[in-house]
Amino acid sequence: MRDRTSPVPDLAAVPALSPANPLTFLDNALTGVRQYHAVMAALDLGLFEIFREPKSGPVCAQVLGCRPEIVTLLCDGLVTLGLLEKGHTVRIISRSPDKARELVSKGARLFEGDLYDVELLKRAFSRADAV
Repeated sequence: MRDRTSPVPDLAAVPALSPANPLTFLDNALTGVRQYHAVMAALDLGLFEIFREPKSGPVCAQVLGCRPEIVTLLCDGLVTLGLLEKGHTVRIISRSPDKARELVSKGARLFEGDLYDVELLKRAFSRADAV
């Protein structure tokens, strides 16, 4: 039910133009159109269905049959709109589990050891998106 105390917006009203940037209204309108097209492209491609389980950009691009750069740009736009969330697992290397406890409690995966242990580094960073 509508709150009758708030004024009803006049949808036919012409927005005021800012003297500093008279094209602000047009820029805002075009931003809305770009956002609409991003959402419609994601729906048409079935992107939201593909992302029911977390996938990387390259895997998603392979499923869709397109270039990874395009999928990455589209996904970044959808993240900005709040329609997708980036889900990365953070991996940390620490000699002291006590010092890493706070990060582990937030979901980080702990690899106990030091930076001189080559095998530990291989295990910790295998299949990582970034280091």
